[in-house]
Amino acid sequence: MRTFLKLTWISTALLLTACSTISKEPVKHIDMYVKPYYDARDGRLEQINVNKDIDALLLKNTQKDFESAVNIIEKKVDFVSPMTMFALSARAYDFGLRDEAVKWFYRGQNRLIIALYVLDLDKLTVSNNTAFGQLVGQHVNPYAFCDLNKQHKAAQDAIDWAKNHPYQAVFLPQLPSKHPDRKQALKEAEVKLDARLVEQERYFANPENKAKWEKERQDNLVNERFCW
Repeated sequence: MRTFLKLTWISTALLLTACSTISKEPVKHIDMYVKPYYDARDGRLEQINVNKDIDALLLKNTQKDFESAVNIIEKKVDFVSPMTMFALSARAYDFGLRDEAVKWFYRGQNRLIIALYVLDLDKLTVSNNTAFGQLVGQHVNPYAFCDLNKQHKAAQDAIDWAKNHPYQAVFLPQLPSKHPDRKQALKEAEVKLDARLVEQERYFANPENKAKWEKERQDNLVNERFCW
């Protein structure tokens, strides 16, 4: 079932486990329509408008061209938007590269958290990026949490990557900031990334929380749909 979204404010859930429609069938594609940025049906991309350097490559719908797009992004990643990373995550999932999908989703999520903390972005930009990420996360996060230890490592790797590849867009003078010292604000945002993972660790360290979380996944058939 393809998900349609006219972009509005949607907050990202850390422990999202289920999509809106429950089915036992394995979820093998991220089919969604995000006007005017992204349109994918049955695992095939029909329209994309997220990054002019790779849009045409992604539209070819081959794994080889996807990998070429990734190589382009890796070479200029310091200025790549969260939405571009979410798009790479979705395409990776469609090609069955689900660990790659997790990697790009968490990178994009962390970059968005940093941007939202440092920059004073307009409401449309905030809603566009947040909503896009939320839709992709509805598919990627349930898979990521199939193995808690593996997920934790992926999350930590993404935090380390964010620190080693600071988002240079937060220093662009044409983008207003909420803070007088952007470098200090960036460091504060990175601390928030660490704190989120610590909060997750605390949550699962509580047996009652973990049992409740496992039951929610069981009730929503998450393991059947995503842990294959």
